[in-house]
Amino acid sequence: MERTAGFRTPVILRTTAEMRDVVRRNPIADRSEVHAARFLVTFLASMPSPEAVVKARTLKSDTEEVWIDGREVYVYFANGLARPKLSWTTVEKALGVSGTGRNWNSVLKLLAMAEEMEASA
Repeated sequence: MERTAGFRTPVILRTTAEMRDVVRRNPIADRSEVHAARFLVTFLASMPSPEAVVKARTLKSDTEEVWIDGREVYVYFANGLARPKLSWTTVEKALGVSGTGRNWNSVLKLLAMAEEMEASA
């Protein structure tokens, strides 16, 4: 990226197998009322410490549901992402690890793209 774009930026990568696992671990897969655009997966740059996970799990919100699972954080924003009660900045600070989030539709599209690339290789 530095050679192409002229600047250095952090990048978070997952393999196709890891993306399949992210989809498999969806904590709300069996809930029909979930809107995919309101369901976010944040891919963490590294594994948070056990103490940080405990700290992040103490964060409370009446409207958001949060699951921390390895290097991913799944968040369902029942009222949408426009004005969440629990901000990603708060979760990121508690975890002490940066991340990048994608809504569920994008996660599924990224997995499909990765599988297509893998199949054509």
